[in-house]
Amino acid sequence: WQMIGTSFETDPDASGQTRHISFLGLVPMGPDYFLVARMPIVQGRAPASPTGAQASDEIVVNRVMARRLWPDGHAIGARLRAINPRMPKATSYTVVGVVDGAHLPSIAATQEPVMYQDLHLPGDVSYILRVSGDPGAVITALRRVVAGVSSSALARRVTIGDDYIRDALAPTQ
Repeated sequence: WQMIGTSFETDPDASGQTRHISFLGLVPMGPDYFLVARMPIVQGRAPASPTGAQASDEIVVNRVMARRLWPDGHAIGARLRAINPRMPKATSYTVVGVVDGAHLPSIAATQEPVMYQDLHLPGDVSYILRVSGDPGAVITALRRVVAGVSSSALARRVTIGDDYIRDALAPTQ
């Protein structure tokens, strides 16, 4: 996801300086996202899972974003405000972790700032599963399990991870 129309601002640092960023990628994730995606958290921890219908204000950022907004290396515990003229008030986030870049689609060569948030909200959600053996054999079982959870749930698109990453990293034409 891209946060179009939203800019971000850090709280003032010790010298009173704030830093701004106008583009970042937002990756909605669940509690085991970094483990499954094999993305080690290099500082801090993963966000706590939200409770109720409200998303958590805790985020993890990639190193690119951490270096750009907190060049002193103090990203953990830092606050970040999302400012959007269409929103009545700014939303604030607390950085609880830093990860290396990921090789996923919509994150251009991992050189863009990215924040990860455990949204844990209903809607169109993507999941990453790691399986042993033939991943193609899991697809039928996965569709059956999803359908068994809810008659309105639908596994629309199932992609094998290697194919997904290969396609995401392929040059655009």
